[in-house]
Amino acid sequence: MPRPVARPLLVDGLNSLDAAELRKRLSLAMAVVRAASIEGGGVRSLDSAIRRAQADLASASRLAIQDLAYALADHERGSGRGPPPDTPPVAAIHPARLPRLTPRTP
Repeated sequence: MPRPVARPLLVDGLNSLDAAELRKRLSLAMAVVRAASIEGGGVRSLDSAIRRAQADLASASRLAIQDLAYALADHERGSGRGPPPDTPPVAAIHPARLPRLTPRTP
């Protein structure tokens, strides 16, 4: 089954947006989908799409934070300075464990 055509308001020009504009567009998309779900009485497919987007965003954020922490550590090691004495060590970041999905029985 082909995917439906996405709303131009949400997807037009995504590749040309900077990070701040992308965050605004994501907020708009989440609000539109959340409103449609509420209006429809809690549409499971829309609620699921929101949860997937939030999980993807959390995962991407964790990876970005880890990359930044490693870049900072490389910089501090290369400059001869260490991290400030009161800085706690960076803990390893592991992907979140997702709950097992079981089919609902009527």
